[in-house]
Amino acid sequence: MDVSDFNDEGDIEIKPNEPSRDQLGVFYWGRTGNTKSSVHDLKYSYQEFYVSTYSDLYQKYGPEFDMDFNLVRDKKIQQCE
Repeated sequence: MDVSDFNDEGDIEIKPNEPSRDQLGVFYWGRTGNTKSSVHDLKYSYQEFYVSTYSDLYQKYGPEFDMDFNLVRDKKIQQCE
């Protein structure tokens, strides 16, 4: 699923076949990232995606989740060094 499959307050045209907002889906499945080790000259790549309903997507995966994700990612990289 993609968030663009759903009607949004700012949409000019309404999507008549909007999926159920309570259906479980995988969102942002194309997100990838890179980060670099602070100790070694190593690069780490990762793929990020969210398994959620559209209704819960922004409540569960908002800015606080992004900050927590970055902290966990950085801690895992330190453990690899």
